Amino acid sequence: MTQYELIDQISVLPIDYATDLGVQANADATQSGVVFYIIGDRFTQFCDHNVVLNYSEALEQHAIISRLARHIVLGQGIGATQLVTLQKVLNSPAKRRAIIIKQQLSDRVPAALVDKLDEQNVLITRPTIVSPLNYSCHLVVDAQCRDLADCENSEHLPGGLLIEAAKQLFIASIRTHTPAPLDQVPQDHLRYLLNGMQVQFDHFVFPIAAELHLSLHDIKNDGLRTKGAATVTITQLGRQCCQITFYAHAYNQAVSASLEKRCGIRIKNRLIAAEQ
Repeated sequence: MTQYELIDQISVLPIDYATDLGVQANADATQSGVVFYIIGDRFTQFCDHNVVLNYSEALEQHAIISRLARHIVLGQGIGATQLVTLQKVLNSPAKRRAIIIKQQLSDRVPAALVDKLDEQNVLITRPTIVSPLNYSCHLVVDAQCRDLADCENSEHLPGGLLIEAAKQLFIASIRTHTPAPLDQVPQDHLRYLLNGMQVQFDHFVFPIAAELHLSLHDIKNDGLRTKGAATVTITQLGRQCCQITFYAHAYNQAVSASLEKRCGIRIKNRLIAAEQ
């Protein structure tokens, strides 16, 4: 598949999230014009420098985009601050058409829900229920994301980032929708610990729209702990790119802290004994 064939496919992707720049324009005018795709500066090699632009190019060419654009679709590697800047430079009183920026940054889950301290490290939108024990969300990678900041890749998303996104969907789905038998346990008292993982990469994931689909299975609760598995499939343009299966336990926070402390004491004792 050539890059231009890929762009043709991108142009028909259904994207539900939109931010209106707020300008008044003739509705008929918005039916014509170019669809531009803007991605993070890190992914310059994926750009065609025509309709697939990186963020810096978009700022430099904002006058042309304002004149020609019908839609702007944000890909991966664009942050909330950059979105605001794009809105400002494109929202000119002289513009004759309304430009819709299609994006998903505003629908990210709260950082605390996926055990993160910083919003920019959240990689997913709010999970939706597809069917019992099956959920889906969109990938949304902030420009300042920790899993992106220290990566040399200039065209595709790093595999470690995809694994982190899948883990976040696993946690967010359980905490948001609490499927049985987890609905019998207060979620704010649980701590999830991974004890196994299988990963298969089939295709590169590029910095455009991507979806994550999660299926929970083998969930059991014995009163002390809950265990189960989750399989996450990452797709792009309808093609499976990656599949990750997690095996995890969920403990009461007090039990989890006790297990961790006892294990830490044993390790420190062995360390000290080895130095004698």
